[in-house]
Amino acid sequence: VDRFIQDPRFGDTLLDFSLMFIGFRQDLLRTPGEGSDSKQRPYLPYVFAHPQTIRASAEVLNNGDFFHLFDLHPDLYIEQLTRPNVGPDEPPENEKLTASQLRALHFKKLQLELDHLIALAEKVPVPRDEVCQQFMTLVGTYVFSDFLGLGSSIPFNFFFSADYYGKTYGICSGAQSAGYDFKAAFTDIQKKNDLLFQAILPFESEVYHPSSLTQFKQLDLRTIIPSFHYSVFTDFSVASVLANSSTNYNRKRAAYILKRFFCDDLTPVNVETPAVHAGGQHANSPSCFACHYKLDPMAGFFRYYGTQFNEYSQSPTIFFDDGASAKLADYIKAWQPGPDATHPDNIGYIRSIRDPSKNFYGSNLDDLFQFMKTAPEVRNCVVKRAYEYLVSPDQTVDGEYLDYLTQNFNDDIARSGSGVGIKNLFKSIVLSKTFSTPNPDRDNCDDHNPGQKPRTTAPCKVAAIISKNCVKCHQSTDDDGSLDLTQWQKLPDGSTGFLHLDSNRKPTSATATAQLMLDRIGDPNPEQRMPKGTEMPSQDRQQLYLWLNSVISPPRSSLNGEVK
Repeated sequence: VDRFIQDPRFGDTLLDFSLMFIGFRQDLLRTPGEGSDSKQRPYLPYVFAHPQTIRASAEVLNNGDFFHLFDLHPDLYIEQLTRPNVGPDEPPENEKLTASQLRALHFKKLQLELDHLIALAEKVPVPRDEVCQQFMTLVGTYVFSDFLGLGSSIPFNFFFSADYYGKTYGICSGAQSAGYDFKAAFTDIQKKNDLLFQAILPFESEVYHPSSLTQFKQLDLRTIIPSFHYSVFTDFSVASVLANSSTNYNRKRAAYILKRFFCDDLTPVNVETPAVHAGGQHANSPSCFACHYKLDPMAGFFRYYGTQFNEYSQSPTIFFDDGASAKLADYIKAWQPGPDATHPDNIGYIRSIRDPSKNFYGSNLDDLFQFMKTAPEVRNCVVKRAYEYLVSPDQTVDGEYLDYLTQNFNDDIARSGSGVGIKNLFKSIVLSKTFSTPNPDRDNCDDHNPGQKPRTTAPCKVAAIISKNCVKCHQSTDDDGSLDLTQWQKLPDGSTGFLHLDSNRKPTSATATAQLMLDRIGDPNPEQRMPKGTEMPSQDRQQLYLWLNSVISPPRSSLNGEVK
């Protein structure tokens, strides 16, 4: 294991895991087969759509910081450049040119066409309609039709930023053009074209075909436009999946963050609602509040982002992916007021309704992504996802074993950094009993905290949750509720479960006990809800809730044993 972790090929494992962690993993990283394409361009294009995963994986190989995975504006890594399209008006011999030769020819042609536009812009008066018509055609050919062969390597929002084509494109698309200096704009575009051409030379197919993560190169577009920042939400694959409608209020985006980075899938279990709900929110109903008390504040981080993740903070109107629009000032009222004067907006990661000091409050996505680099819930989630990735997402795992791995992970981070922490985490899981057991029992836990005594308590799936949250008050049938949660045993009726006595001191069935526990952990009345007088982490409550449901209504199995 140590030898493999030091091998550059471990980078593909890290990259695959990182893509899985953020929720955009596909079946393959590399081009299948032994053909020339697989040798020249071994990595599939989608890998480069998420450069934060490349940076994080490369950092781990060098014992650096894995938490670059949560860079909102990561460095841009691009694939080998594709061959430019050949236009119908080009001579046939252009088909014989190499990709780099054809690209250089097209760049030269683009600059000559801009020379022509500059000459037009020098006329008095400026023939604005003619200038704009030719400019729009030029952009359509060289950017939208990929005449330069840059494909998805250069994000569209780079070309359409105000400092490149964007402002002139907007002027010609219908904005007020009176007084606009077209000559200066075209001259500036020519300068940026020259800079871009020089910047992409190292990525030509004749010189760039990385065979491992260690050979990936960065493209710093800020040398051309200093203000440009690539965003993890820029890529179309992300923007299209996380669309925002006029009625959604960014909740789909919030659910993605909570599920992928906090391992919180928002299983609806009642929680204690505050005395006063924020006015006008969908979460006013207690049954809705069970999810929305977390969902809505998380959605607030995205409040200025509308269609295709365009940012509208400086606009009076925000536009949505469903084609609707709204006044921005009215739209952002959905996250007002906040919990107190210190936090005027209800935007954050909510751990507790009763104690706001336990929560994280922020204002924008930069705040959120910085928070995720240190949040204990995110580190717990990294450990959980690593176990799911290396073993199986369906394999039952002991909660105290995950706590043990998480503690070791945090200790490694404190001593040597998150890169070393990830390596040691992978090593521990690969050397676990479950990993090396052929066809392990999905419902059994073979790995435990080394200091843990053999269990006689609940099944390992929930034993740690019950031990942390419930056993303190339910250690015997003489305690509260006549329920003993310290022993998982054979009951008089033949079922297996916790010993629980009814009002006549008679043992109840395992199903009846599970139903009572389910009712109590989801009771909307804070006086009745368990655990009494304390807050159970929402992820623990969700897992216990789902397990109790499975005890009450076991999954139906087919003849071949597959769960239906």
